[in-house]
Amino acid sequence: MNVLKRCICSNLAKQTISRFYSGSLYEPSYLEEMRPKVSLYDTLNIQLRGYDYPVPILFRVIETTLLVGVTANVVPHEEYHEEDRYIPDSELNKLKYELEEMGGPLKKK
Repeated sequence: MNVLKRCICSNLAKQTISRFYSGSLYEPSYLEEMRPKVSLYDTLNIQLRGYDYPVPILFRVIETTLLVGVTANVVPHEEYHEEDRYIPDSELNKLKYELEEMGGPLKKK
């Protein structure tokens, strides 16, 4: 009986260990329970070009599928939207400024 009990306990321990250590990273079981039921996403920027499709229908679909607490803002594309997409590279700007201080770039003839 002791041998059978040891065998069963050993088998259960192996299953538990293999379940928790299946990958290279140990993740406790409670982490899975703490995950939100709804996927979390950051702000999305959807841009539509051309009107070869029924845009009002698309807007209605977006509006009807919105979750509580989610808002959708539809605005025409402006020039500043294009500028807001790019993050200025401070190091590149610094190098350009240093180049201008030294007399600007060399002009080829």
